Amino acid sequence: MLTRALIVVLAVLNLGVAAWWIARPAPPPPRVPVSTAGGAPLQLLAPAAASADVPQAGGEAEPDGAGGGDDAPATPAAQARPAEPPAPQCLRAGPLTEQELARLPRAGLEQLAQVRQVEEPGPVAQYRVLIPPAPDRAVAQAMAARIRQAGFDDLMVLSKGEDANAIALGSYRQRDSAERRVQSLRAAGFPAELRPVPRAPSRWWLELRTTQPDALRALLPGLALAPCTGRRAAR
Repeated sequence: MLTRALIVVLAVLNLGVAAWWIARPAPPPPRVPVSTAGGAPLQLLAPAAASADVPQAGGEAEPDGAGGGDDAPATPAAQARPAEPPAPQCLRAGPLTEQELARLPRAGLEQLAQVRQVEEPGPVAQYRVLIPPAPDRAVAQAMAARIRQAGFDDLMVLSKGEDANAIALGSYRQRDSAERRVQSLRAAGFPAELRPVPRAPSRWWLELRTTQPDALRALLPGLALAPCTGRRAAR
C-alpha cells in the first residue's frame, strides 16, 4: 500500500515538472554591448564568414581564382615552347660543266645554303712536263739555254695561250715516265711540274647544306637535287 502511494506521488511530481518546463517563458536574447562614446554599433559575424575575410598571417588576401584553381592563369613555364628550327640537310647537284657552273645564281645560292664545289677531273690522255711561265720571252729563252747545258734535250719555249713563255719538256702517256723526267729536272735545280692533260673536261658537283630545301629547288628549277649519299657533306 505504501509502495503504491510513493509511485503515485512520484508520478504527480514528474507531471508537474514537465508542465513547468513546457509552460516556462523563453529566455530573452543576449544584449549586444553598446559603446557610450559614440560610433556605429558592433556586429558579430558568423565564424565561417569571419574566417573567409581574414587574410592569412604574413601576407595579403589572395584574389579570386588564386590558389591553383582551374581558372588560374598559366605560368610562362607552362606555355608552349617555340618550335625548333629544322635540321640542315645536304643536297647534291650535278654534274655541271664549267660554263653551267658560271651561270648559276651565286648570290641567291649563298643566301639559302652553304655551297661547296667538287671537281671531278676528266680521264687523262697524257702527262706533260713543264717549267712554269717566265715573266717574258727573254727570261724563258735564257732558262731553256741553261736546261740544254745541263744535258736535257727535247724542249721548247711556248709562245701562245695561258702557258706562253713556259718551257715544255715532253709529253708522256705513262705517269711513271713523266714523274721520272720531273725528278731528274728538279735534281738539276729546275722547277719542273707534272701536268695531266685530260681527254675530256672536268665535271663539277655542288654540295649545298641548307635548311630551306624547297626554296633552293625553286631557285634552281632546271637542276636535279639529290641527297649527298655516300659523299662528304658540305661544311
